[in-house]
Amino acid sequence: MGDNYIVCGDLNAHHISWGGTTNSSDGNKLFDALLASGSTILNNGQPTFFSARSNYSSAIDISFSNFVLSKVLHWNVLNHPWSSDHYAIEIILNDAIENHSTFYKAPCLYGHRTNWSKIKERLDTPSEDLLEIAQNTNLDVESKYSTFIAVVTDCFHDIDYKVSKNAKGKLHSTGCSENEKINHFRNSHHINKNHWWNQDCNKIIRLRKAAYQKLKYHYTLENFLNYQKSVVLSKKELKRIKKEAFKNFCGSLDKNTNLKYV
Repeated sequence: MGDNYIVCGDLNAHHISWGGTTNSSDGNKLFDALLASGSTILNNGQPTFFSARSNYSSAIDISFSNFVLSKVLHWNVLNHPWSSDHYAIEIILNDAIENHSTFYKAPCLYGHRTNWSKIKERLDTPSEDLLEIAQNTNLDVESKYSTFIAVVTDCFHDIDYKVSKNAKGKLHSTGCSENEKINHFRNSHHINKNHWWNQDCNKIIRLRKAAYQKLKYHYTLENFLNYQKSVVLSKKELKRIKKEAFKNFCGSLDKNTNLKYV
């Protein structure tokens, strides 16, 4: 068996440790085996078997698990026998179990071409949205930390940049501005520029990344729902910003507008 396990069965072994009135030979053997393996009995003493013919009840359906798992399990016997002489047993997992053997490798954000002076210059002047999040008393520390990590990661990706010029050689554009990188990439790949993209879009994407990082390192139902909500809101807001920019663009056109501009 692995580190975490649950074993249940009709073992026909009587022992006072799991609700029996006497200790049978099989019960003593099973009890010694469980004790030697370090397992924990989940039974709480309730009878699991009832014979209507002899009006006799006993606890012969035994459940056990490893010690760590037993701390988050709730064992209970249901009242209805479901047309059987054995009652149904319900085992509920009350909480998630941390896997202490899982280690996350820290991502490498820098290399030999990293422009540390530009990164220091960028981080020395925190953005308004980052200051707003840091000063928000409604956010927990973990959310603020995830947002900070997302901001630092974006900073490294923006500055420490490499773009392919052609199949024969590579153009290393380290430390150039964001607009220069985007223009170079789009011009070389014949992609139209997104004139509607602004700082609000960057903030939306950064918050979505922070929600994802929080979910990744602490997977709970609340964090999952918050991440799903951030995905929906980010799509909605980006669509709204794009639509509004297009309306403004159309409103700026008149009969004198150059067709090349359109």
